[in-house]
Amino acid sequence: MVPCGTVNQDIISTLIKNLNLFQKPMRPNLFDYATSELSQDAFLLWFLRWSDPKYKDEDFSLHLCSRLFVNRLLGYDGSLEVFTIKVEKQVKHIDVFCIVNDEYAIIIEDKTNTSEHGRQMTRYSKEIETSAKYKHLQKHCIYFKTGNESQQSIDIIRNNYIKAHDGVWHFAVMQRQDMIEVLNNYSGTNVILLDYRDRITKIENTFLNYRNLPVYEWSWGTWQGFYKEMETLMDKSEDFWWGTVNSVRGAFVCAAWHRREFKNGRKIKLQIEGYAAPRKESRLCIKLEAPYEDERDKMSLLRSYGRELIAAAKERKLPLTKPKRYSSKGDVLTLACNEIGSIISENFSISEILKNLQQYQTLIDDFTSRHSDI
Repeated sequence: MVPCGTVNQDIISTLIKNLNLFQKPMRPNLFDYATSELSQDAFLLWFLRWSDPKYKDEDFSLHLCSRLFVNRLLGYDGSLEVFTIKVEKQVKHIDVFCIVNDEYAIIIEDKTNTSEHGRQMTRYSKEIETSAKYKHLQKHCIYFKTGNESQQSIDIIRNNYIKAHDGVWHFAVMQRQDMIEVLNNYSGTNVILLDYRDRITKIENTFLNYRNLPVYEWSWGTWQGFYKEMETLMDKSEDFWWGTVNSVRGAFVCAAWHRREFKNGRKIKLQIEGYAAPRKESRLCIKLEAPYEDERDKMSLLRSYGRELIAAAKERKLPLTKPKRYSSKGDVLTLACNEIGSIISENFSISEILKNLQQYQTLIDDFTSRHSDI
């Protein structure tokens, strides 16, 4: 007999077990395994086909969602009717190529975690541009990116492309957030679309985790998300860049900015080296670029400049130390550094972080003014 008001632990355990029997297990997601650009090509080709009106009775919500996607690719808000669509893969090496209403030609250069190289889009679109078969069509080229890439890199791609084509092509960028917005209009049960949407939404959530996780738990994508926000808030004059760097210490996600030239063509800049968990070596560095010095002179500069910066930082109560050891190998050298936890605290505030970094920027400005001969 269980006394009144007392809950028997065995009864609770039995109830929990029984409840677990009714819980639906997490369904495997196809796109957790099909992660390549070729897999994404296949999804885009499949998705575009659904905009054809002959499929609207099969899955009306999927048809509408696909039609919205076509509209976004062409710069419309959803008002463009799709009457016909021809979809082809690897036409003249193009990832995804389609013709809409026999009026619009669309090239999609599809990227996940790589970037455009060798002016691919320029070369591919020139072949379409010079073909009599496509001469009558309005031409649209889309850089479709579901991985992470700096705005600086995307702007370079856009500017190079527009310059090469002199108004013949309409160029646009479609990123992961844009695609999620399109796919969120789907209200059906098609497993392929739901799996793809879940996959890129999961990537987006990881990208935004920097606001919720301690810095030493950040993943590769979380660092990229943090840099993306920094990039939007940084003054354009800072020439803020971020991307992947391979070094003897291992690959890390790097951000660099506040690059200032001073004596004899030398340059100094701020750099964050972000390592994915569980590694805890992430740090803020002050870097020296001295490509014209021999190794002995580089070592001398590292020691003297490093001491000067650390002493100046100490006066300002700024945390800064010398690296474990100085290395004169290469053209970009570490003068001084600081572990990242003192810059990015657990109570995440982007405004506070930028305020902290501004102090290091001022430190560099004062240093270069003392050593400037330009």
